[in-house]
Amino acid sequence: MSQVINVKAWGAAGDGKTDDTAVLNSILDRAANMSSIAFFPYGVYVIRDTLHVPIMATGSKFQDEQNPHVAIQVGRTGEKGIIEIQSLMFTVSGPTAGAVLMEWNVHQVTQASAGMWDSHFRVGGAIGSDLQASQCPKGLGFVNPDCIAASLLLHLTPQSSAYLENIWLWTADHDLDLHTQDQIDVYAARGVLIESQGLTWLYGTASEHNVLYQYQVSQAKNLYMGMIQTESPYFQSIPTAPSPFSPGLFPNDPTFDDYDSGSQTCPVSWALRIVDSTTVYSMGAGLYSWFSAYSQDCLNTEDCQQRAVEISQSTDIWLYNLVSKGIVEIVSPVNENPTLSAENVNGFMSSILAWVREEDATTGARKFPGFQLYEPEWLDGLTSTCKTAPSQNILCHPYLEMKYKNAGMKSAIKTAAGGYIYAGYNLTCLKDPSTQKYCPDVLTHFTLVDDFQSMPPSEMCSYCFTTSLEMRQASPYAAYTEDDKEDLETLHGNCGLSGPTDLHKPLYTEEVVEAPFCASGITHTTTEGESCDILAAKYQVASAAIQIGNPMVGNNCTELIPGRELCIPLGCDSQYTLNDNDTCLSSEWDQLINFGDVRKYNSWINADCTNLQSTRTVHGSVLCLSPQGGSHNATGSASIAPSVNSGYTNVVLYAPEGATVANGTTCYCGKWYTVQEGDSCATICIRQEVSSDLFMAVNPSLSSSDCDGSLKVGYTYCVGPDFHWDDTDFWDEDSRCDVD
Repeated sequence: MSQVINVKAWGAAGDGKTDDTAVLNSILDRAANMSSIAFFPYGVYVIRDTLHVPIMATGSKFQDEQNPHVAIQVGRTGEKGIIEIQSLMFTVSGPTAGAVLMEWNVHQVTQASAGMWDSHFRVGGAIGSDLQASQCPKGLGFVNPDCIAASLLLHLTPQSSAYLENIWLWTADHDLDLHTQDQIDVYAARGVLIESQGLTWLYGTASEHNVLYQYQVSQAKNLYMGMIQTESPYFQSIPTAPSPFSPGLFPNDPTFDDYDSGSQTCPVSWALRIVDSTTVYSMGAGLYSWFSAYSQDCLNTEDCQQRAVEISQSTDIWLYNLVSKGIVEIVSPVNENPTLSAENVNGFMSSILAWVREEDATTGARKFPGFQLYEPEWLDGLTSTCKTAPSQNILCHPYLEMKYKNAGMKSAIKTAAGGYIYAGYNLTCLKDPSTQKYCPDVLTHFTLVDDFQSMPPSEMCSYCFTTSLEMRQASPYAAYTEDDKEDLETLHGNCGLSGPTDLHKPLYTEEVVEAPFCASGITHTTTEGESCDILAAKYQVASAAIQIGNPMVGNNCTELIPGRELCIPLGCDSQYTLNDNDTCLSSEWDQLINFGDVRKYNSWINADCTNLQSTRTVHGSVLCLSPQGGSHNATGSASIAPSVNSGYTNVVLYAPEGATVANGTTCYCGKWYTVQEGDSCATICIRQEVSSDLFMAVNPSLSSSDCDGSLKVGYTYCVGPDFHWDDTDFWDEDSRCDVD
């Protein structure tokens, strides 16, 4: 028993009133150093700041939803060790809109050595929580801000691993301490956020009644979830998700912006989201939606909510034994057809035995996988929520990433790049000293007006507005325009302030960029619904020429982005639109043109013509069957065009009698040349019509770094080898020759 520390014996009150934060942190530090067990006798342990593990969180630090604050932190970022938590209750005394009940950072040192079991998270619905029926009755028709009680219940961070068993995370739907069990409206934003890279196991866990999601697996891997259970909030869709919370404070928050505005079943909490994750196995899940705005009429039609499970850009996903109630779509992969409950009815519930794909198959592939501007580990020193926005996946075409990098940062000198970032950082992190809220958040809630002059004086002269504008004027790296200058001068006059208002001097002189050259002199601005094929027909050109000549088109010629100015290439006299079964040969036969003309006038087609059909999405379907720019009609018989020669011969001739053949030169040669004074490798190749590569290959005594210096006057070299000069198997015994 000497290894068991009784926290009450060591000074903790546990009376539901006294702030036990400092004494509990001290006890837990001592227990960790002694490898002892910390025993919490029955009681309510109030903490008013982060407890670096262990329990009731309350107070001002947990009240700001826009600045989430961790109540219980199990290990600091990157820490590894052995920790076992059991038989504890974690709760809040509201309002605590910014509370993160537990942040789990510790990583196991041996399998499952970092674990928690038989412990529960409870938000509201009990004596001492100030979130009971008397404070938070159901059906008010509006959100009572004093009943907004948590930002996130449990967060498994990227460097963590965990073994969790018999864990119940419950945002109260009713008052436990009333014998009538009255239903209540208590709001918690998120249930369980899992970013762990594993190995992580969840056995017998439940997450219920949270607004955005119950479980979210975000950029995680190596996760096993056995027997999870969820319930959607009974009050939804009044209000609709994500209200009353603002998404974006934690990675990959759902925004619920992909549904019809009148829908009552789509803007409802997700049961499980799997986003950008790998190797996630769910072995048994009960996903339930029993109410819609406290009505159970929807159970008659099984449509209390539209969707339960979303999978996006993830691989190696196994879902076994899914059971649902009151949900239209059981599994909804992004850009794929959903699996419907109505097609999988099994008695009172709907169920699926297995929902799996091949190990390396991507489930829910997005149109664009997305990219990050910053990795989270690059942002050390910022708060967790501040890291979320710059490290968030931007779900746009990679072309946008290239444009961002080229726009002033990548090519800028280091002081300029640092200046831009620092100016933006200072403006973003500016706080109102009276409220301690970030100014960008304050400004977003200002009154909407038509112009600057119409702003309410209290907002125009507020600290956040005046200071932000003055900071932009003060830094040459911040955006400050002529309009901003006029606004600042007006602001000084109206608010009794003074200071400089001058525009910035340019940091550097920009060179005048010439307009891109367009050989045809014809440009076209794209409109909705246009494709390369449509423009090819309009301007008598090949569709591939449009795509290749305009890089901003990208790799999809079937649907051009409106508003892009394209250079129209030179036209051709004859066109042909591909049919589905066309080949190069069939097209030439049908159009009565020469063999090889399809490739001749459409250079992107490969030698075997195997990409003619497969690249139609990229290049379009309209070919040119005559020269681009028009056919040439000769008016005379003479030609000034240089002759075309491959450099090979079809015969083998002995070197001239008495010639001294260069060392190593092939004897399978049909044309020889003896070097004269003043010759160079270049003049020999031009006059003898042989490429420099072939000339040096058949004459290995010539140096690749100094060909002219290795030429020997009076020596004879091969300038026209046989096609098979380097194929020894081609020559029979009688035809073979030896190189001296």
